[in-house]
Amino acid sequence: MLWIKNVCDEIAPQYANDWRQSQRAVSELTQAGKIYHYNLSGYRAEQLAKQILQFDLPAMKRKWDKIEAWLQAKKDKAAAISQPVQVHIFDESKVYLGRLCRRGHSYQGTGQSLRRVGHGSCVKCSQENSGVKLPMVPTSFYVEETKKLAPELEGTPKRLGFLCPKHPYLDTGYSLVYRTGRQCASCLSEKSTARRKAIRLNLAAGT
Repeated sequence: MLWIKNVCDEIAPQYANDWRQSQRAVSELTQAGKIYHYNLSGYRAEQLAKQILQFDLPAMKRKWDKIEAWLQAKKDKAAAISQPVQVHIFDESKVYLGRLCRRGHSYQGTGQSLRRVGHGSCVKCSQENSGVKLPMVPTSFYVEETKKLAPELEGTPKRLGFLCPKHPYLDTGYSLVYRTGRQCASCLSEKSTARRKAIRLNLAAGT
């Protein structure tokens, strides 16, 4: 059983020194009387199954067919949620997100209305009053509509959110945002750094 455990650990390594360790318990060899037991599941079991399926060995088809069907269903699901969709990103020099207008025009489900820089009028209200059908958004991006683009973010305080043109996250087509908010995490960090720098300069100038 220890030999089997060593082989499994080599083919499907266990997580260690990683945030995943707290999410997935490390499997150990256990003993109850004269019976030894070793168990693995989830991601590791999937990796092990893929390796075993590569060998041309006689097997109980009624069991392995279920595993092959499950792997194929997972692959099909990943393909289904990875279809490109168009997401509109507004030019912050022309428009901004402000309080929700009286007509309730929420921009992309944010609970805020898209407003013009300068006089603050709701863009959607102006379009309806003027009979404009196309949205006033200068730029459009095509992104992948899937949460599987960055699995390394699971369990962290950040997630993938709306694309910030200044701070795209790798090649996902999204930007990082904090799970408790909607703004770009990098933009927030830059503003916080600039604010601290200005405070230090003011204190230095005062002394």
